[in-house]
Amino acid sequence: MWQELWEGCTSRILRRLRNSTWCIREEELFGNPDRSHTGIPVFNPTTMHGSAPVYRSAAALFMSYVRNQSVVVQRMYLGNYYHAARKCIEHSAVPELIYASCIVAAFSLIGGESISEAMEKTGMFAHGALLLIQQGSIQGDELLWIENLWQNLVMVLYYIHHETVGCRGGAMGRRSADSFVQLDGLLDNCTPFLPSDIDVATVPVSMPLAAVCVKVTTLSIYLQFYFDYFLFARSSWNEASQSDRTRLRGILV
Repeated sequence: MWQELWEGCTSRILRRLRNSTWCIREEELFGNPDRSHTGIPVFNPTTMHGSAPVYRSAAALFMSYVRNQSVVVQRMYLGNYYHAARKCIEHSAVPELIYASCIVAAFSLIGGESISEAMEKTGMFAHGALLLIQQGSIQGDELLWIENLWQNLVMVLYYIHHETVGCRGGAMGRRSADSFVQLDGLLDNCTPFLPSDIDVATVPVSMPLAAVCVKVTTLSIYLQFYFDYFLFARSSWNEASQSDRTRLRGILV
């Protein structure tokens, strides 16, 4: 049911953004069957910054994995990306860096060394995107597009986490607990994507359906994760903290 909701909302969002400058017309599904049955839909995140060195280095890193090049080559491209990223920071070219970091996060999900690295790279993209949003640098359709990119990353991250380390008992219990805490921290830092109580109470009648779908999808992501975390805590430690209960109740109510 959750998967169907996500796919339905995403299709509506893409129909709205299809002719904008923030989305190319086609996307491809990439995955790593050794890590998860779930693939990640990879778009060209932007048509405005595609010539930037940091973006080209991120794309080269991703394609090195797709072309089955050696880990040594992949790490070389990753080093090139870090060098270009530092240049972006020095010149305050944040938008270029944000869109490039989306590609790197997608790489880390299917070709990175660990689930922890995937969380770290996804968190870097989210941190930069939220910084631009809070500064008012991103508005309108681009704001919807950024949140949709974040949703794609987090959804795949959730499935990989669930299939590889989540909800394990016995010797895997400690690793699962640490991984849940890290993923919880990532989502906690991304709560600005969630609609506030005021946003929910004052939804304008004229709000585009795509915008509503974006927020419904974001809410469903948090609901599924906190529900899983709640069940894991109950099964592993026979208890769930008051904060876990409060966060789950906050999504449900």
